[in-house]
Order: sequence, then C-alpha cells, then structure tokens
Amino acid sequence: DEENGRLRVRPFHHNSECPLCPSNLCKGRVLSDLLATRSPENSPIIYIGDGGGDFCAATRLKETDYLLYRSGPKWGLQHRLVKQGKLGVGEVSEDTLESKYPIKCRVVPWSTGEDVFAAFKHILEQE
Repeated sequence: DEENGRLRVRPFHHNSECPLCPSNLCKGRVLSDLLATRSPENSPIIYIGDGGGDFCAATRLKETDYLLYRSGPKWGLQHRLVKQGKLGVGEVSEDTLESKYPIKCRVVPWSTGEDVFAAFKHILEQE
C-alpha cells in the first residue's frame, strides 16, 4: 500500500483442490502452469525444495526430472519423502496422504549451496 508505506501480502491464488497444499498456494499448480508455457524439450526439470509445501510440486515431476531436497531432521520435504518411502528409510504407512501421491523423479539431497552447485554440475554433465 503506497499511501501508508505498508507491504500487503496476498494469497498467490485460491487453492481448494489440492489436499497437499495450503489454501493460498499450490506449488504443484504453479509448476504445472509454468511447464505448460514451456516448449517441449528433452532437458530435465531440476526442482529445489526444503519445506513440506514443495512435496506437491515434486509429485508433478517426471522420471527424467530431479528433486533436490534439503536434508536434515527439521526439513519438511525430507520428512514427507520419508513418509512416502521415497528415501528407503523410516517406517512407511499406506494410510498417509503422501503414499497416495507417488514421486517418480530422481531425488538428490543437499545441505549447502555447494551441494546444489555440485548436483547441477553432475546432472548437466550427464545430459
């Protein structure tokens, strides 16, 4: 609000369809909308996330894409990947919301910016 010098934060969009995301933003929908404007290419998508809200976007990635997830006990995305069984650790339950939305892409952990850079370098050298 320029008159009062205040920043007003509004929802990105209204989400009532996606059970994985909050009502103000579905990152999966944002990713799908973005990909719809992209010309079809064979190059993979590399998605970097850390919070639980990134799980929905991860479910939209294909087998040829990459999810770089922040590793560590406090990061929500890693927690949801464990619940889904994607990381091969922890106890997986078939009744979780995550188990209903499979992750098809390749997953790569990261902790630092150097890890992200190394992952990009490795992925680009493979392609």
